[in-house]
Amino acid sequence: SNNNNSNNNNSNNNNSNNNNSNDNNSKIKTKKLKWYFRGVLPKDDFEQIMKNESGRLNPNRWIGLPQTQRRKTKEWLRSTIDCWNMLNLPDHKNHLQKIDAEKVSFEEFIKQFDSLRLPCLITNAMKNWPALFKWGPQMLVKNYSNRKLRVGEGLQMTIEKYFDYLKTQHEVRPLYMFEDDVFDEIITEMLDDYDIPKYFQEDFFSIIEDGRPPYRWFVVGPPKTGAAFHVDPWHTSAWNALIAGHKRWCLYPPGVVPPGVSRVDDDFDDDYSAPKPVKWLTEYYPFIPPRLAPIECVQQPGEIIFVPCGWWHQVLNLDLTICVTQNFANCQNIHDVALDTHANPRKWTPFFRENLRKRRPDVFEDGQIEKCFGGIKHV
Repeated sequence: SNNNNSNNNNSNNNNSNNNNSNDNNSKIKTKKLKWYFRGVLPKDDFEQIMKNESGRLNPNRWIGLPQTQRRKTKEWLRSTIDCWNMLNLPDHKNHLQKIDAEKVSFEEFIKQFDSLRLPCLITNAMKNWPALFKWGPQMLVKNYSNRKLRVGEGLQMTIEKYFDYLKTQHEVRPLYMFEDDVFDEIITEMLDDYDIPKYFQEDFFSIIEDGRPPYRWFVVGPPKTGAAFHVDPWHTSAWNALIAGHKRWCLYPPGVVPPGVSRVDDDFDDDYSAPKPVKWLTEYYPFIPPRLAPIECVQQPGEIIFVPCGWWHQVLNLDLTICVTQNFANCQNIHDVALDTHANPRKWTPFFRENLRKRRPDVFEDGQIEKCFGGIKHV
């Protein structure tokens, strides 16, 4: 009888172990499941979520919904949203001034925009670029099909496979080709396909021959990709030349942290957390009062946007976009760059300071730059 009891106990233990293992397996399987949507949201459903007149999300849409349903509804919206039709910007909300590169001289640009740190859109500065016809999807695949470029953290893909992926993907966060080694190592001949615009040819960082931080990128992105709100590194300024597609930009001036952006660690001024562009535009933007609304524009193909140092900016690709972008330091932002290099020193910082003094002694004549390199703010 004792043996029978022990056998029964063993069988019970085995059954309980099996049940526990089944429960564990079910839990593991449940954790692996990822909730998402595929396809495109019907227009009638969009009209219930969006205001027909303004195109903004209806704030009342989320009121009264249970927390889980609210979260899934927002995920559903982000995964199925049609960026071109639902997140485009009406013409009357394009705030940035456009200037013609053929009519505005270098001196006028410095006086009216760069020295005042005002962003703008520039037209007729790319008309003779070979990139306009050599950087289309078909030509890129034809000429550089097997070249591997970065499409995510630790992930590379050939150009041919990436454009094949774009034809079939329905992801909430599609892969974004953002490569800084294209022009120096991977496809050096692409450097001949564009010219640095006349307004941005002064670049003090060019004196750093070895170990220069990344400063120019070749970028390809489908709808829903882009960059969350950030200030460019080292407080440099930037220009972005759009070869194909349309980009929606949202900007806030220096010192005005965008709504929804929060500081991660008080010890680092530039360490912030910002939601992805689609999430920000669908869950934060609709509730922003007019006095806190961003400066906005939609960049068209063939246009260059100028983003001065210190400006917060977010960009959303409304369709398939291809662009080249560069950061630079010049006479207009060197005080901020010097302060930032003091606060966040790198191996190249002493070399940069000493060689800048040798090559451009005029920059140091008033003594202010020397103070900025020492961490004393210029007034």
